[in-house]
Order: sequence, then C-alpha cells, then structure tokens
Amino acid sequence: MVWSAETSHPPAQRDAGGVPVTALFDGVLKSEFSAYHHTSPDALRAALGPAATAEAPFTDSSCFLVETSEGLALIDAGSGPHLDATAGRLEGHLRDLGIAHEAIGFVIMSHLHADHVGGLVDRDGARMFPKARMLLHAEEAAYWSRAEPGAAGDHHPADLTGLALKAYGETATTFTDGAEILPGITAIHLPGHTPGHSGFLIGQGARRLFIWGDVVHLPEVQLAHPEITTIYDHDPAGAEASRRRAFAMAADNGLTVAGMHLRQPPFVRLERRASGYAHHGVGQTGTT
Repeated sequence: MVWSAETSHPPAQRDAGGVPVTALFDGVLKSEFSAYHHTSPDALRAALGPAATAEAPFTDSSCFLVETSEGLALIDAGSGPHLDATAGRLEGHLRDLGIAHEAIGFVIMSHLHADHVGGLVDRDGARMFPKARMLLHAEEAAYWSRAEPGAAGDHHPADLTGLALKAYGETATTFTDGAEILPGITAIHLPGHTPGHSGFLIGQGARRLFIWGDVVHLPEVQLAHPEITTIYDHDPAGAEASRRRAFAMAADNGLTVAGMHLRQPPFVRLERRASGYAHHGVGQTGTT
C-alpha cells in the first residue's frame, strides 16, 4: 500500500479514566528522508514499509476531541486547508459527528506548528471556532510572539502560526507544567520540539490517557531509536530528552498513549526493550 489522498480512518473513541476522548484522523503529511537525523534513508525505508515511497516518508496526523465538564475541547486542529492535500480532514469528521464549530469551547494546543494550528483558521485567517478559548503553554506563547517569519521552516510556516495567534490571541490563556487546565486534563511540559511543547494526562485511575503531542513523528523508528531527531525540532537535544522522559513515563506507569503522529488508531501501550521501546495497539473502549 502507498499512502494517497484517499487514505482515511474513522474516529476512534476511548474512555480515558472517565473522560470521553475521540481521535480524529486529520490525514497524512509528506516529509523528506533528510529531515531525520542519526539515521539513513535506507534505514527509514526499511522500517516504514508502506508509510514511505522511494522518495519520501509519510506521517499520520491526528487531533483529539475531549468531553470535559466545562464543554468540548479540541486538542490541536490539524492542517486545515493550508498544507498537504492529503491532510486537513478534521473539518469533515466534525461535520459527520454533528458537531458545530460553535460547540467547541476550548482549543488546547500541544504546540503551534502549522500542522496543529492550520485547522484553527480559514484561508483568510478567520477563526474556525468562534466561541473557543485557546489554551497553550506560557513558553510557547512567548516564543511565537517574538519569532521571526519563517522561523519554523517551510513545512511549518511561522506566518500561519501568527494567523492563529492573531485570531485567538484575545481569548488565549497560558498554562504551566502540572497545571490542571480543564477538569480531568493536566499539562505535561515536554520542551524541545518547540519551547512550550506539551502533552496532556487525561482522566483518572488505570485508564488514564497520555496524549504526548509530537514526541514522535515516525513511531516505527523513533520508539526503537529515541536518538532520531528532526529538522522540525527547535532544540534537538531537548526533544530527545523529552521523548525519553515521555517513553519512560508511559512504560513505567502502564499508561495508554495517544499521539498526533502515531498510526491509526493512535492509541498504544509501550514496552521497554533492551534498546528503546516497542508499542502495541489497544482497543477503543479502554481495554487492551
């Protein structure tokens, strides 16, 4: 199989310790083999199999809808109409689920790269979610408020990040590490990919869900080799340290993990190996 514009996956639902979470597949994004450090194109092709062509690797992209006691929260918003034609499917999923834009009360950002903020604004930069309040880490807000145009590179244009901040800035609220930002949602600061990059612990008890943002982009290789970084990392050494921390946290605590760039459905458990980690999928209802 080769990834194409027709690749699609239905929403995947999960009870995250008493908090309903739905994974919404936003599509696939094309990258470059040269975007990954401490590996080779041949090694990536061999590990990725159908998630690569001879010319390029592909990564899945997901967003997460969380039903909190204070209203619906969307964690990241995908690419919208701004990036690859194979992405930007959040809008269709919300429509199919019967969820109006006005029903989204919060947009919680793992970070502000374009494949996470693109779905927040239309082609004119207007808000897609008129009643939503943006929640983001304080360091993420500070970094992008002073970033030069193009700071995020061609694949994550800083001007799109700027449009999203302009559209939602008046209602934005910042958080810090360990804060309960909404009932049942606790922020976990995982800097490196960007300064304020964050994950989120959802729910309580054994069925808690750890949404770790962009801790990995290519799970087939980075789980086994956490040292593999990308050109999209603001601080590659910091990104690797956060990745190792997130892996250990998930494995040592038996957490179910969800990630923006895990394969579909994006719910997994981690197991330690002699070198690195392995992962296996879990069911949608909270049972492995």
